[in-house]
Amino acid sequence: MGGQLRSPTDVGVAPSLGDKAALWFVGLAMAFIVLALTGHDLDGWAFNITTESLGIAATVLVIGRILRVEEHRRRSPRVDYMGWEFGLFLGSVASDFAITHREGAISPYAFDLLDGWLADHRPPQALNKDSPCRPRPARAPDA
Repeated sequence: MGGQLRSPTDVGVAPSLGDKAALWFVGLAMAFIVLALTGHDLDGWAFNITTESLGIAATVLVIGRILRVEEHRRRSPRVDYMGWEFGLFLGSVASDFAITHREGAISPYAFDLLDGWLADHRPPQALNKDSPCRPRPARAPDA
């Protein structure tokens, strides 16, 4: 997702342990409903166990959802703040690049802007082939 915190209600999020436990309790309730309807010896207890299992499943799901929402709220300001700080840094880089390179256009892409800015601020020995910070190959112009 590229740095954005996922919402606790996003589709495709793996089920939590609480979700799996709730599913297990729903399965238990279904099993006891079948036992009650087939006339098993536990039919006197089956409806009580079914009711309690469904109640526990609902409780686990509701509390799990509350915890996921609170965790999302707790982490969200950090992600927003980091994005804001990165935007301020990019603004400073773009300003420096515009002052020192009056003839060139400023790239609207963050990584291209940083690559162009770093190429002028790195010593030549830092641009060897083994450097993880070597410049990227040139991008094809948009058609």
